[in-house]
Amino acid sequence: MTVIYLHDAAGILSGPVELPVVPGVGVQMPGNAVALPAPLPAPEAGQTWVLLDGSVQQYPYYSGTAYSTQTGEEYHFKGLGGLPDGLTHNPRPSEFHVWEGGVWVLDAAAKADAEREAAMAASPRPSEFHEWQDGEWVLDEFAQHTAAVAAERAWRDKSIAETDFLAMPDYPLTEAARSELYAYRQSLRDWPQAEAFPEPAGRPSTPAWLLPAI
Repeated sequence: MTVIYLHDAAGILSGPVELPVVPGVGVQMPGNAVALPAPLPAPEAGQTWVLLDGSVQQYPYYSGTAYSTQTGEEYHFKGLGGLPDGLTHNPRPSEFHVWEGGVWVLDAAAKADAEREAAMAASPRPSEFHEWQDGEWVLDEFAQHTAAVAAERAWRDKSIAETDFLAMPDYPLTEAARSELYAYRQSLRDWPQAEAFPEPAGRPSTPAWLLPAI
């Protein structure tokens, strides 16, 4: 007894099949048919029966879902020789896994960075002087103080410069006003050494008569 199998362009066999009988002609064998003395047993796992160089043999074969080892993207792959390089039958566990040594390996640093960014996005930064530490915003008091000192010194220098013209010897001021002006300018020079520095609330008070002039 012979059995008939059909093969595709790659030589992969399918069957057995029954060929129709053509009236007046009989059974005709198509070009992609091969007659075998007995049915083929089921192929081993990961194998298929192929007609290769005129010989029927088992050959590595894969048909099903595969995943890119670069992106984890899902594909449907079907072909002889098993999965090619760049594909695996193992799905990527997460976006933080990378392909190393034939397996998916968790990139713990990438995962931690993503979790950190998500946590920071969910909790707005209170100020420019806050830094993210151990899952929360922490005030950098030194940076905050340094910035406050710089800002107050800049305000002090500007305030002194604004009254320079009034301190000229020929500027018409009463003795009382001149005395008050000199005291005010001295308090500005001493401001960085004051106990309240650099809190703006502790700034030297500007004489009322001086405000319109500056």
